[in-house]
Formats: sequence, C-alpha cells, structure tokens
Amino acid sequence: MQKTYTRILLTLLTLHAGALAMADEHAFTVEVKDQTAPETVPGHVKDLLAPKAYVVSNDEGVCYEFWLVTAIDFESEPADSAAAIEMMGEAFPVLGYVKIDQAETCIDFRDDPIDPGHYVIRGSFQPNNGDHLGTSPLKSGFMLFMPHEVDDDDLANYDDREDMWEESLAPTEAGHPPILNLQPMASLDGELPRIEEDTEEEWVFLTMNLTGKVGDKSFDIPVRLVIDGIGDIE
Repeated sequence: MQKTYTRILLTLLTLHAGALAMADEHAFTVEVKDQTAPETVPGHVKDLLAPKAYVVSNDEGVCYEFWLVTAIDFESEPADSAAAIEMMGEAFPVLGYVKIDQAETCIDFRDDPIDPGHYVIRGSFQPNNGDHLGTSPLKSGFMLFMPHEVDDDDLANYDDREDMWEESLAPTEAGHPPILNLQPMASLDGELPRIEEDTEEEWVFLTMNLTGKVGDKSFDIPVRLVIDGIGDIE
C-alpha cells in the first residue's frame, strides 16, 4: 500500500512539474520604463502619449513596446469600463502607439503574425458583415493597429469606418487589420500593470488602466488586453 501511495505521489509531482514547465514555456513579463515614443510617431499622436513604455516580453525576447495616451476624451462619462469600451469602439479614438521589432513574435487575436513595424493604436469595433459572429466576447473591444505611415496627419479623422479598416489592412500580408482584443474589468485591485492568464480560454492578458476624461474630470478604465491567444475563429 505504501508503495502505491508513493507511486501516486511521484506521478502527481511529475504532472505538476510538467504543468509548471508548460506554463513557463512562454511566460510573459511587463516592465514600465520612463521612455518617450519613437520619432516615427505622427504629429497628431505625439502629444497625446504619456512618456512611459510598457515593454512586454517572453522567453523569446521583446514582443511589444506600448505607449498609451495620457487620457482618452469622452463626450460623457461611461457607467463602467464595459460601457467605455463600447463608446471607444464607436469613436475610434487614438489609444496609443506600439513598436514591434521582430517577426513572428507578436500574434494577433486572429492568430495572424503582426508584421514588424510601428503602429498607431485605435479603438475599434467589428464590422457587422456576418464574418465575425462568436469571435469575441464584445462587439467593440479591439485595439486596431494602423501603420504609422498610414495614420498620418491628413488621415487623423476618419468619417468612414470602412476607409479606416481598408487603410489599416493595406500593408499586411494577412489581408486583415492587426487587432488585439480589449476586455473590461470591474475594478483596479492589485498591482498594475500585470500579466494574467485565462487557462480555459488560453488567453494571456496585459492587465492595466486606461484613463478617460470629460472636460477636466478624469476617471479610470480598468481593462485587460489579450496579448497571447486567439478568438473563436471558425
């Protein structure tokens, strides 16, 4: 009987060690650095960004370098972060800027590699064209990556959302704009920013706070960004 218990214990320890090894295989970290965005930032975006870089890395190196806007303008204060994301999806505001240096290190929410480059990040929703049913928890809730040379001063304001999507996909090999999924949180409990994981969905999150403002009043928008993992693509 003792030998049986010993074998069971050894098996459990082996499985636990294997699970930890798998969890750490592509472990992500985030570091915040006092650092201004690159000179490639378009003029209409440059003054919006806070001088802090969110550097997301894994065992293969740096994946993303994010610069977030100091505050996102709203016409009225949303009830919660879910409402804020819906409002951002309708307005397509600039949310930040991102720098990707290496090929195949960043995979978007469609499982498409994001080409190395510099991108303006805008809030977005999914086009209602029948191709996106069930692919995301929310209709709105995407960070749309616009190549910096496309999102220039002349194209800072888009009257037609279809034009924006067309401009964002033009340089990509995947034939689809690079997107990351943005999800609301109820509170800001715990240290921010941080890396979290949803093992059931196989998503890794960058959990952080965005700041919104209405006039001179500012408010928190707690969110988590899927930096690794894909939607339910059929």
